[in-house]
Amino acid sequence: CIAVTGKDAWIRGGIPLRGAKMTALELRGAAALVIAALAAEGESLIRNSHFLERGYEEFENVISKLGGKIEIRGKIG
Repeated sequence: CIAVTGKDAWIRGGIPLRGAKMTALELRGAAALVIAALAAEGESLIRNSHFLERGYEEFENVISKLGGKIEIRGKIG
């Protein structure tokens, strides 16, 4: 359910999210998948994490400092 009032959008979610295997196709989409994975129950795998590494400096550290558990395997560079 989404209700728009002026410049604000109020969003009420539905079914709780569950961890899943996902594939990132670009930078902002990859970040959105990480946010969804952090909100989900269980573990998630996001393929094409190179988008995050190239687009956000120390992404793994930032998420960890916010309390999220994240591991990027096979880092580039």
